Amino acid sequence: MDRRVIKTREAIQRSYFELLKQKQGDRITVAEVTRNANIDRKTFYLHYTCIDDVLNNFCDEKIEELLECLHRTDFLENPIHMKTFFTALNEVFEKDIDYIKVLSNSFLQSFCDRVNDILVEALINKYSERVTVSKERMKIYCEFLVSGMIHLYHQSLTDSSELTTDQIERVVVHVAMKGIVDLIKTDSVSAKPGV
Repeated sequence: MDRRVIKTREAIQRSYFELLKQKQGDRITVAEVTRNANIDRKTFYLHYTCIDDVLNNFCDEKIEELLECLHRTDFLENPIHMKTFFTALNEVFEKDIDYIKVLSNSFLQSFCDRVNDILVEALINKYSERVTVSKERMKIYCEFLVSGMIHLYHQSLTDSSELTTDQIERVVVHVAMKGIVDLIKTDSVSAKPGV
């Protein structure tokens, strides 16, 4: 993509997200975005058909970047590695984290749902030939694993958890490999004095 196109789109997105800090997305107009981005309306419409396209395009770009990052880190080869997943999300969102945090909770959830669906499908396609369970069961396993990881990341953006990514990963891996009952046993043993 041409550098001028990239710069213009970045200016439009930056303008949109600055306005999003001040008001709800459905109240932002093309005129406000173009004024803030110092471009005219014709330029806006060369890149987007409507104001909602700014956010949708931003999401599409982030999902594409995330998938590229996950392929580069071989996440699909070993999907239990929560840290790899969080690291990929952080790499993709790092430069735009202020934008991500101003998104409405419902939009952020919608974005997470899209990522969830894409990853579940990718895992099913990757592993369906290697496992002996039905495709329906495989989908349940993948949904459970991926939705849990995405939910934890979503929470880390919206809450102030004191747990590190490593600590969260250890818990998730333990539950995925040994089940919640074993985790409860482990926690009750470690809670005993002198253990």
